[in-house]
Amino acid sequence: MRWILGLGFPLALGLVVVAGWWLSGLAMQPIYQSYQQQQQFTANPDHELRSPLRTLLATIEAILRVPPSNPQQMQAMLQTLERQGRRLSHLIADLLFLSTLEHQSSSQAFKPCCLNDLIHDLTEEYAEFATRRGNSSNARSSGSGNLCVR
Repeated sequence: MRWILGLGFPLALGLVVVAGWWLSGLAMQPIYQSYQQQQQFTANPDHELRSPLRTLLATIEAILRVPPSNPQQMQAMLQTLERQGRRLSHLIADLLFLSTLEHQSSSQAFKPCCLNDLIHDLTEEYAEFATRRGNSSNARSSGSGNLCVR
């Protein structure tokens, strides 16, 4: 009985410590990933904010160069300006939200994100730069459904 208690108790205690250490590491992994994403986003707000601003400015320059006789091209450029302005507004809202997270503890549910919109925004963002450099850009989607993730 002494031998079982003398060997079993430390062994069981050791297993509990190892399992607790492993489970706590597993529980902290999503928190660590969230913290890393927040750090990455706030560490480089310069890039996050300047990219839509550059797109807005490039589109404005293109609008100023387009002859007024081409209303279809003008309409497409104005739509680009609106989308990039909304994107910039969302980025600023995200930055403000992250700054409030440091002062408060709150949790929000995940929102669905349509990847088609993301790809369209990226294509639109870099199309103006490609045009200014003399390159052409072409993006199309295969399929009629939206690809969304949560």
